[in-house]
Amino acid sequence: MSWFQLLDIRRQAQQEFESYATLPPTSCPECGEPLKSGPVSSQDTLFCSFEGWAYPRDWVRPHRSTG
Repeated sequence: MSWFQLLDIRRQAQQEFESYATLPPTSCPECGEPLKSGPVSSQDTLFCSFEGWAYPRDWVRPHRSTG
């Protein structure tokens, strides 16, 4: 395996991470329950009926660890 192949693997991993980080969550990060859409007044909000967690209110964008 060459250094260029390793560099390509790292670039691909960065692209996949950025793609993942821009997607809204489908389940609650606290308990894993599927998120449900909010009422008509707040259709862009997703709620966890068990924990009370809400997207985007409680969402923290994932960050990539260095190393």
